[in-house]
Amino acid sequence: METLDNNLTGQDGMRLNSADRGFIIEMAKWARFISIVGFIFLGLGALGLLTGFTQAAMYEEIYSELGIGMGLVIFVMILFLLLYFFPIFYLYKASANLLYAMRSSSEEAMTEGFKFFKSHYKFMGIFMIVILSFYAIALLFGLAAMAMM
Repeated sequence: METLDNNLTGQDGMRLNSADRGFIIEMAKWARFISIVGFIFLGLGALGLLTGFTQAAMYEEIYSELGIGMGLVIFVMILFLLLYFFPIFYLYKASANLLYAMRSSSEEAMTEGFKFFKSHYKFMGIFMIVILSFYAIALLFGLAAMAMM
């Protein structure tokens, strides 16, 4: 097993010098900060969901006038909280593994950290494609509606 020394040369000739280590440490610290703030907002969202449960009777009339059931509102909130959880979790795990790898010179932890970064960016990329698809469909429906007028 190789370790991450100041000037480690891998099989492919790549080197990890002290500047690279510094960049990885700084990147991992910012990723950890962003993920912790994300978890805080996730907790606030869950708290809002619980508050919504307790006040459901008060808002039931408003949602029924709009033709939306309270169950749909709760389902959408849970869906958004779940969608928000995964990229935040991947970001946190990536930062934790990379910080550990830099402290302990563990190649396995570094690989695991980059794996979680890959998962984070893959999730965000797929999510962006889905959202852009919704925008494109909405644009097409909007243009079709304008053409019918």
